[in-house]
Amino acid sequence: MTKHAKVEERHRRRVYELSRELVRIMLDGDGSQDTEIAHDAAIAQALADLEAAGRLAGLEEAAVTAVVDDRDVLGRIIREAWMTWAQEQPSPKASWLVPYDELAESDKEADRQIGKAIASHIHKAIRALKEKP
Repeated sequence: MTKHAKVEERHRRRVYELSRELVRIMLDGDGSQDTEIAHDAAIAQALADLEAAGRLAGLEEAAVTAVVDDRDVLGRIIREAWMTWAQEQPSPKASWLVPYDELAESDKEADRQIGKAIASHIHKAIRALKEKP
């Protein structure tokens, strides 16, 4: 792998990491008016970071969105969140700790569907945020 390809891959991984962070921030809001402004600011900053990382990775905005909307990427994000939760449990079932790549296809599809549903809500929230005066 060339040096340029390694740098590009590192930037693409950063896009993935920032996508995960954006999902976390979007889901973190408690809906109270007191935190709405801070929550919107955190979302706006996460979006700006994601777009900047996309430019560094040589991705146009549409390509960054495609990375965020990739069903497999979304499934992996969901599984990582699930495994993080499972590891915090006092007696997690072994099946809770199976990495995404080792899941049965039906379980991967369940994670993809959940990820896609969350991504859909995130896109709606982003559009609403961008339309705010």
